[in-house]
Amino acid sequence: MTVAENILFVDGELSSQVEELGRYVATLRQQGEEGAALDVDAFVQELGGSAEAVLKASLQGVLARAPEDKLEAVYNQLFAIVGQDKERLGASTGAVVADLVENFESGVGALKVLNNLYNVLVALEVAGEARAVVFGGMVKVAKKAGALGTLVPLVPRLGSMFGEWGVGADTKERVLVELRQAFDDGQLANEAYECEVVFLETLGAQSGRSAEVAASAIVRFANLPAVCDIDALASIPGVQELSKQGALGAAGELLDALLASDYKQWKRAVEEKRPALAQLGVDVDRAGDKVRLLTVASLAAASLGQDVPFAAVAEAIEVDDDEVEMWIIDVIRAGLIQGKMNQVSRTLLPTRSTYRSFGADQWQLLKLRLRQWKQSLETLQPVIANAKIVAQQQAMQMAGQSRVTIKELFRREALLVERRAQTARLRAALELSQRLEQQIGERRLRIRRKQQQVSQRAYLVEQLSTLVDQRAARHGGQRQAMQEAETEARAVALAVGRQAVALRQERIILEDLRAMLAKERAEKMRRLMEVFDVGVMDDGAWCVCGLRADLLSSGAGGEEGAAALGLVCRALDLVARYLAVPLRFPVVPRGSRSALCMVGGSGAVELLPLFAVGRGGRADRFVVARRALATDVDQLLWAHGLDGHRQLLLPGLLQLLMAIESSSFA
Repeated sequence: MTVAENILFVDGELSSQVEELGRYVATLRQQGEEGAALDVDAFVQELGGSAEAVLKASLQGVLARAPEDKLEAVYNQLFAIVGQDKERLGASTGAVVADLVENFESGVGALKVLNNLYNVLVALEVAGEARAVVFGGMVKVAKKAGALGTLVPLVPRLGSMFGEWGVGADTKERVLVELRQAFDDGQLANEAYECEVVFLETLGAQSGRSAEVAASAIVRFANLPAVCDIDALASIPGVQELSKQGALGAAGELLDALLASDYKQWKRAVEEKRPALAQLGVDVDRAGDKVRLLTVASLAAASLGQDVPFAAVAEAIEVDDDEVEMWIIDVIRAGLIQGKMNQVSRTLLPTRSTYRSFGADQWQLLKLRLRQWKQSLETLQPVIANAKIVAQQQAMQMAGQSRVTIKELFRREALLVERRAQTARLRAALELSQRLEQQIGERRLRIRRKQQQVSQRAYLVEQLSTLVDQRAARHGGQRQAMQEAETEARAVALAVGRQAVALRQERIILEDLRAMLAKERAEKMRRLMEVFDVGVMDDGAWCVCGLRADLLSSGAGGEEGAAALGLVCRALDLVARYLAVPLRFPVVPRGSRSALCMVGGSGAVELLPLFAVGRGGRADRFVVARRALATDVDQLLWAHGLDGHRQLLLPGLLQLLMAIESSSFA
């Protein structure tokens, strides 16, 4: 949403503007259902140059049916006419917005019109509900047109925009709730969470929906993998007040657990309160992964500037040693810590870490570090004082040793100047002598070279006379040799021409073979995409060949998921061979009993099953194998010059296959 100083430039009197817009409205009515025989002149006369009349005639979907290339211009003219009186513009804003939202045909054009109307209201300093109504219309249009991304940059500015509008708490609540619902309908969970944070920061605990919004924000934080700053939510005064009042219920207990629990405490809390968490809508697995990230951040915060062994991290978050490196990368990527990993010593050196909450324990730790710093300064203070005394004594001793009379100083200075002058004269004389010797040597060398040149020229004259005699004798034979050479040259030129023709034919054949190879590659990748059909089911879940890959339970569902992952293994194996890229985790495609090879720290190869049912299937090893399979997909994407999407297995596979197919035609 942009604000310009000069919004509209419309020339002419009000009556001429009304007449021009009225004729266009009459044209639109003629194109509609009711205006086949409309008299344009009579219609314009009925308007009588009235802004209210042309506004009324433009509603009921008439002006909204204008072509997209003219929609913005005609609405701008309407705003210029009605905006002659800003009170009238503010009163009619609701009707204009409602009519446009109900009847628009182009989402982009409607958003431009509403943006211009908002700018007109700002320029004319029309405050109150009018701007809120326009913003609400933009939300509805963006929701219908699937363009909610245009509103995302406005979410952080809503607090300041409310202050500019001068609206009450009810209007703020309505706008934020509508925007959150639109983001939810558009499956933009991160943006919906930001709306809830703005709601709590703006309205606090005073609204009747504050408790519901706060509980929803807490649950969203637990479920969203990209949001890790729990202190930004917990430090909102409204959330703290609701938590003290006990209005958050189970959501308040969830917030306390996210703030203070490590992963082991979280597991115990989940076992005790699993039904309550399920009722709240908490995804326990995602929340557990987030608590793992927060636990690593807390462990790093307690050991800033000190090496943290991978074993300590593995014990704290209860994962295998081979997975610690991936978890640390996830924590750094989330912005919770900064540091360096040493893969040789298998340690982490944290240089910065984010505290989940800065409470009494953190203040006590800060107090302890300040006290240690103060003690270090107190220890250094005597050392600095002693060094200062020693420096003063040395300066006094040097001053006593250097006392001489002013006369002696002048005498020494004059002697030094005289010696410097003598040295300069000697140096100049030496340089002059060297230059003369150099010039004499150069002249002697030039004379010697000229003598040599004269001798060489005399010798050459003798040789040339001899050569002339010899060439005169051989002239007859050379002419015959030249004729034979010309004949041989013509034969060689003919052979070269034939060879060039053959080379051109071979090049054409090579280009044809290259084109056939490109077509064959494209055809193979197309067939591969047909065989391994990756798509989205009706419920929004990704599938391959109609098999869902996110079913982990035992029974038919687990077999379906294992079969789907087996197909993914086979596809990755074929693509890796095609690209000649060795996979980080080699796959063993065996249908629904496929597996991955992982090399442990001792060098032993372990088969990780890609199934959670049947013999050899364990859920924890299956999760590790599925994540490693997603890593293989990312590796192939990177090898093909594309950005990977970690933990998005089937979307990444579909992107990889489409990219290889398209590049085969390049």
